[in-house]
Amino acid sequence: MPGITRFYSGLRQKPATFLDLLWAFEARHQRRATPRKRRAR
Repeated sequence: MPGITRFYSGLRQKPATFLDLLWAFEARHQRRATPRKRRAR
């Protein structure tokens, strides 16, 4: 099952439009990105 399909099936409240679904899916992936440590100057 593709990632967005799995994401959609796991939502309690379904989005009204496909764009809402896509934005929620993309936002979830952005939150997961781990920030890189800054080098000390």
